[in-house]
Amino acid sequence: MQSDIARREDALAGLLSRAVAARRGPLLQRSPVSAAKALFAAKIDKFNKGTYEDWLAQRTELNGKKGTNEVLHEVSAGQINQVRGAYEALAAEAKAGADEQKGEKSTKYVATGKKAQAAAKLSAPVKAKQTVPRPQASEMTWEYGAEHGDLHFGGKPTKNKTKWSLSKDTAIELMEAEIRKHLNRMVRDSSVVEGTWTNWYIAYEPDYEVGKHQSGSTNTFSMQVQVNLEEKFISFHGYPDEQVQGRGIGTARNQIA
Repeated sequence: MQSDIARREDALAGLLSRAVAARRGPLLQRSPVSAAKALFAAKIDKFNKGTYEDWLAQRTELNGKKGTNEVLHEVSAGQINQVRGAYEALAAEAKAGADEQKGEKSTKYVATGKKAQAAAKLSAPVKAKQTVPRPQASEMTWEYGAEHGDLHFGGKPTKNKTKWSLSKDTAIELMEAEIRKHLNRMVRDSSVVEGTWTNWYIAYEPDYEVGKHQSGSTNTFSMQVQVNLEEKFISFHGYPDEQVQGRGIGTARNQIA
């Protein structure tokens, strides 16, 4: 059984053939579908932005062959638009990989690399989001994230890394106190979608120095907190932060209040 794409390709070929019937020139020396691609595939954006006459003038040297423009003048703007529309529909369908045969849909990927991955992602069925019961705040556990957090202990501050003046144990105790302070809010407003982490940012300013930056010292620190209600787990780390504006908690650093 002839595929839908093949049927459209035949229809496109017939349309282009009728449009240039009884003419001679480079356009007729190519297959109708190949000629359509040459006319429209490479310059679709330019065609969309200009008038038919402007576009036609830009195609005078199409394929470097004389006589092409004369042939194009015999094809009306309406016919050109018909062919262009038919080819675009055909190309879009081929690119998406939709090919219906025998009433069943099978997928063929014309593109390669990233385009193929994108096409596959678009055509994949959307999985329904599963949710989990919202736990009680008392069920949550938390852990300091040493991989990022330890970068702010020891040594001198740099352009991109502030350093705690406090000992590691003292700084972690200070951050855990902020976790407990904002725990109910984080459990109440974090996502219950299965497998989802919700990001939170906390800023606090005690009445004593907590760390140093390149230009001096600061009493303020920020925390990055990730909450997973499915696992009933919180990961956190923090650092002295003289630049943070808000005090409190938010889902973005510039929304702390």
